[in-house]
Amino acid sequence: MMTGESWKTGYPCENRLYERQVGAWVTVAGDYRTTDHVLESRHFGEALLIYCLEGEGQFTLGGSRHAVGAGDLFFLPPYVTHGYRCDPVAGWRILWVHFGGAYAESLVRLAGFSVANPLRRLGERPAVVAAFERLLTVLREQNYQHGVDAAGALVVLLLELVKLAEFDQPERRRLLEAAEKGGNLDAMARRAGCSKYHFARLFHAQVGLPPWRYVLNRRVEQGRGLLLNPHFTVKEIAGQLGFRDGNDFTRCFTRLTGLSPRRYRESIAVRTAPVPEKPWHPPSSRRQRLEGG
Repeated sequence: MMTGESWKTGYPCENRLYERQVGAWVTVAGDYRTTDHVLESRHFGEALLIYCLEGEGQFTLGGSRHAVGAGDLFFLPPYVTHGYRCDPVAGWRILWVHFGGAYAESLVRLAGFSVANPLRRLGERPAVVAAFERLLTVLREQNYQHGVDAAGALVVLLLELVKLAEFDQPERRRLLEAAEKGGNLDAMARRAGCSKYHFARLFHAQVGLPPWRYVLNRRVEQGRGLLLNPHFTVKEIAGQLGFRDGNDFTRCFTRLTGLSPRRYRESIAVRTAPVPEKPWHPPSSRRQRLEGG
């Protein structure tokens, strides 16, 4: 049971053309310690990272449910249906950030996060906490060009997660490699060198998903990337990823992301469109006179 003070603090960030050109920006970040935090199913246009420092809760992503405890960090990608809540008795304390940008998303992938792998059991990581706290300090102080400083702090945070990814357990890597090569459960188990029942239990314990769900999520994640290329039709993408046809891919994609492939492609086009600079207007003649111009 959570005792002591509760709080919910969040700090918005104004991101401009510079941050979008860099490919990393922060929209809002915060620090919550509460027993009252419930967000029902939704999909959002930016990514979200949540690091649980105390307590427990759960989150859903693309139809899969995951338990969260102290030391767990989870990633909720943009345009994928999700929800989360803390335990109403135990509560939780979380550090969190909403962010976007192609560079930021590439660092997230390097850190090993995706629709198929949204959860990392980090344990107590002072460097990750310090990176979050630096980001919150930048947003709280709101200094000149704080959006650029926030983008830098976000990159530092994501690079800390990339460094931690290098120390992933070899057992987890072995299981993921066996699953990613495809086939049925028997084929995956043979690659991993164990029975299919033992493989299924190990896989769920390490990854938090059954193998078939992981493979499906992984294919949809790859589909999100292929949809960025306007020259590929949905039918062609479905064939590349091993779906029966375009309709099968569309059903799975829509169920996991909350958007059809066509709607997702349209949303990406809007999100990546260049942001026009604010037009510059010369000073008025009155201002020129006042300033001696």
